[in-house]
Amino acid sequence: MEREVADLLSNARRKSESLLGYAERESKQLRISTAREVDELKAAAEREVGILRATANREITQLRIKATHEAEEKRAELEELVAEAKGKRDKVLQVLDLELALRREKVEREESERHTRAVAETQKLVFNAENLARDAEQRARDAEQQLANQSLNLNIELDETLMHEQVPPPSGRRGVFSTRSDADIIRPRSLPGPP
Repeated sequence: MEREVADLLSNARRKSESLLGYAERESKQLRISTAREVDELKAAAEREVGILRATANREITQLRIKATHEAEEKRAELEELVAEAKGKRDKVLQVLDLELALRREKVEREESERHTRAVAETQKLVFNAENLARDAEQRARDAEQQLANQSLNLNIELDETLMHEQVPPPSGRRGVFSTRSDADIIRPRSLPGPP
């Protein structure tokens, strides 16, 4: 029975350690995966912004080249076109900055949510593992208590049996065991003593 209790405790501890290790590995992998996704999204957003900026700059350059070759009488028109192009660029940049800020906020929010979920899952796994360990320890304590109770009952029954039996007395001893020490003299070694 004691070996079964020890095996039960050992299995519970191994299972608890296994669950804790699995939770830690899952949490670490999730953090790595989340960080990788965030880096990829940021890189993609920055590449897109760079392309849009280059496009806007090319438009401005083309307008300036065209303005250089126009006649003097069209200078006002060209200057107006340049101003308009600058206005477009500023608007495009404002839109891009706003879009980038929104995307960054979304990525950070998603990263925070993933992290929160990962922490919650880890806590759940740890909680379950601790519950399993506590249940196993309680079962082991119950088994030990049951074993102790059975041993005590056996000793009580044996004492009562010996008290009521007429045993031929050895020389110089009483004929009937009237004390616990007398009963202990002939108690089989295979039977456990009182706790």
